[in-house]
Amino acid sequence: MTPVQGCPNVPRIMSSRSPASFDFTALADRLAGAAVFADWGRAFPARVDSTNRLALDLARNRLEAGLPPNSVAVAGEQTAGTGRRGRPWQSAAGAGLWFSLVVPPPGAAPAAPPAIVLAGGLAEVFREAGVPVGVKWPNDLFLGGGKVGGLLMTGLTVDGARLWRAGVGVNWRPPPRDLPDEYQAEGIAGWLGSAEASLALAEALVETAVRVLQHPEGWEATMASLRRSHWLYGRSVRVETEGGRCFRARAGDLRPDGRLELSLSSGERRVSGPNDRVRPLDGTDEAKT
Repeated sequence: MTPVQGCPNVPRIMSSRSPASFDFTALADRLAGAAVFADWGRAFPARVDSTNRLALDLARNRLEAGLPPNSVAVAGEQTAGTGRRGRPWQSAAGAGLWFSLVVPPPGAAPAAPPAIVLAGGLAEVFREAGVPVGVKWPNDLFLGGGKVGGLLMTGLTVDGARLWRAGVGVNWRPPPRDLPDEYQAEGIAGWLGSAEASLALAEALVETAVRVLQHPEGWEATMASLRRSHWLYGRSVRVETEGGRCFRARAGDLRPDGRLELSLSSGERRVSGPNDRVRPLDGTDEAKT
């Protein structure tokens, strides 16, 4: 068994292709007793509208009581989960891991966007467990050619307190239809050899998210590791800017500040904006780039 640095021991998983999910009740029991959540607000409902909403409610209640706002919500099913740009995130019972964290931002955070740093930290946990998940700019997790997970980071002010809220969704099984953003969905269950390995991985992902957000001293190393190993590197892409312009380019380095370098066929170089959409081109479009 290969331990994941800074995380609970996660059995190394071989690609047996025999789907294995995790017992949500067992996960909730483990997280309820985890040292990393001591003195946190915690909720582990089997079913909820949104873990984002629930985690924020916990944080607000704690602030009103004069307690630290740190809160975690993990659900077996979400009925109104959301992703980037407000799109719905399918999160059925038994189909994946759905959780949200609310924490105060660290005092001296680096320039990198926390969402992509968090994605990098979670992808490392997957890879250490034998699941070759990669990071797609700006906040997605990909396995092969399909989207297996997504993150949504939001900065908030509640009762005068600055907070970060991180919502994470990971597909253990692909949803029954393609995701609304036109990416093919993927799931990780086929890579998991046992229910225990699946449970340990789910636990490690939640606890790793806490450690990443609370320890910015490791962010620079994470960004350096993603510089040319991110999922889009070297691919031909279509870019839709926040202002409505569209162009084709080749994705390059991921900068320390989280911006993606883009090379046009003319030789011009650009960088992505924080609200741009960058999608890989299929083989037909790629030939025209």
